[in-house]
Amino acid sequence: PSPNPGNKEDWDAILDLYYARDVFAGALDSAIAEVEQKLHGTDHRRNLIITIPYPGPLQTQFGKIDGKPLNFSVVGQNRDQATRDRLTACQWFVEQAIERFEAANYDHLHLLGFYWTFETVYVSWDIDDHWLLKELRQFIHHKGKKLFWIPFYSSYNIHLLDDYRNYYFDCAFLQPNYMFYKSITDVDQAAHAAKQRNAGIEMEFYASLDEPIGVKDEKFKRFDRYLDGGIEFGYMKESACAWFDGGKAIYQLYKHWNPVEREYYDKIYQFIKGTYKAD
Repeated sequence: PSPNPGNKEDWDAILDLYYARDVFAGALDSAIAEVEQKLHGTDHRRNLIITIPYPGPLQTQFGKIDGKPLNFSVVGQNRDQATRDRLTACQWFVEQAIERFEAANYDHLHLLGFYWTFETVYVSWDIDDHWLLKELRQFIHHKGKKLFWIPFYSSYNIHLLDDYRNYYFDCAFLQPNYMFYKSITDVDQAAHAAKQRNAGIEMEFYASLDEPIGVKDEKFKRFDRYLDGGIEFGYMKESACAWFDGGKAIYQLYKHWNPVEREYYDKIYQFIKGTYKAD
């Protein structure tokens, strides 16, 4: 939740970016077409998942939808009214995303669903993400799509994963966060917690590790543990995996001048293929 949450104009700008020519969806569609030619016409249609902006509860003037001004906050209204306005905005975004996707008529993409970006499900005197997500998921199902989530590793989020498919999400992945925090000493606890709850794992790495985090000079060792853990705990072959790469890291690894860094492109490829072997 940002202190300066987006409004309808911002949400429209995100949709414009998602469907701009040669950006995001369009670029992916073109890239798959290029790969198909190199692989002699093999069908490589891929699923696409669109991120829904988080309706920030400090937003008092989101803008109008169907002539009604929306207020996400409890300023001048109660939590129920605020939550219904937040839901209205999310439903509008989903409808717009689907309409624009269908109008683009991509040859190689299928819009599978939507990703909820806030990494916990929060409820308080002024915020009710629980009710919002239950209603939003039903709406997304009515549109023939699915809802995805990737929470950070914490006892509260693990509790939320206990029965997540009967409440909020169709598919969830758990972040081990081992790449980022000294206090987290392995991927094992996250792997076990995810497996017990039929959730996937998020693979986390960087091409360059310049983030202001607690882990320094351990990027390779820690990412190797994610990869090796896929074999030890089974998530390489038995689980869906999400990938956090810090932004364009796959491309950067592929083009990297350092052979040590470049090797990780091949390791990721092998992991996705299910052929990776621990050193």
